[in-house]
Amino acid sequence: MQNRRTGSLLFGLGIFLFSSLLLAAEEKASLSSGEANLLYMKGRQHVMDGEFEKAIPLLEKAIVGDPDNAFINHQLSELYLRSNKIDDAERLSRKAVEKEPDNVEYRATFGGVLAAARKYEEAKSQYLKISELDPSNPKAILLVGILEAEAGDLAQGAKTLSKAISENEENFMAFFYRAKIYLELEKVDEAKSDLAKCQSIRPGFVEAGTALGLLHERMGEVDEAIKAYSLIRGNGRFRKRLGQLYLQKNDFEKALAELLEYEQIEPDDYSSRVKVGLLYFELKRFSEAKERFQGILKEQPDADNVRFYLAAVAEEMKEWNFALKHFQKVTKSSSFYKEAMLHTGFIYRQTGRLAEGVSFAAKLIKDSPEVVEFYDMQATFFETKRKFKEALAVLNQGLKRFPQDEKLK
Repeated sequence: MQNRRTGSLLFGLGIFLFSSLLLAAEEKASLSSGEANLLYMKGRQHVMDGEFEKAIPLLEKAIVGDPDNAFINHQLSELYLRSNKIDDAERLSRKAVEKEPDNVEYRATFGGVLAAARKYEEAKSQYLKISELDPSNPKAILLVGILEAEAGDLAQGAKTLSKAISENEENFMAFFYRAKIYLELEKVDEAKSDLAKCQSIRPGFVEAGTALGLLHERMGEVDEAIKAYSLIRGNGRFRKRLGQLYLQKNDFEKALAELLEYEQIEPDDYSSRVKVGLLYFELKRFSEAKERFQGILKEQPDADNVRFYLAAVAEEMKEWNFALKHFQKVTKSSSFYKEAMLHTGFIYRQTGRLAEGVSFAAKLIKDSPEVVEFYDMQATFFETKRKFKEALAVLNQGLKRFPQDEKLK
């Protein structure tokens, strides 16, 4: 199970921790010709602009002019790694380390490449060498622990990361990756503790807060999940998740507040906009709910669910004709169709429009004879008009089709 990964996690971490594409000094490049230098500078500019695919062919040409240049070999290897050209990345990264064996940065990239190639022991040796070259470097031991876990030795990986934490109790990444190991070892409480510690050290580390929140949700610990998500700083997108959790607790006011905050960041999120309307409805803020649903329906006139909600709001506001208009526009193919028709029947009865109700129900039975509730609706209209014989005839008609249905007996 532990060997199922491809090393992408380590690749991402290596890039995150050690990438020098934008930080390395230009003077480290010793190019052999003006042409090669020009190609290098153009390629580097693309790197600075984040246009990595455009940079690769230029640096490939530059390295032809200066094949032994460690810096260009290193930069191009990182670009190959980003492009998942692992073999090419390994070849150039290995060459960069051979040219400058004491360069911690080059060894770090080489370790990431080797990890991506699933050559864990060789990758581990690079990080151990970094520890020798730079004993104060906190990242090397972190990556050694991750590599050990990646190679399948979870217990040793946890032990190494524990050592990293003992040397630096603010090493939030060590807490984070040890938590991941604990989860694989099914040590849930230890994982939660590490994620909480990680989040307390670095509140802006979204991945830790997300993992902790999801873990609490999985355990059914809604209050703890809310706390974890609430601590995530600088990422309002988690407002939507908080809104969902408050909905689980039936705390509609807080759910609405979170979704309205989220809407400031993602104003076009359709599902969130609809939920806000439903919360207005639940809180009996009918005018706001009506305005909300009308706005959505204007943009998406075929949204039968929104049309149904709009009609339901109007029904609560006793705007009968408005409600009828929209209930009756719900299409037959919609999952809201039956409910919309039943609400229409209710409004006809509520407003005393019984003759219209009888005709309406008769049409429904003709168009949708498979819906048992429509027989009951027409019979109810006849009973209200004291036409018991007609009501009985409709019920018998329904019973022939649905002999076991209790509503028609």
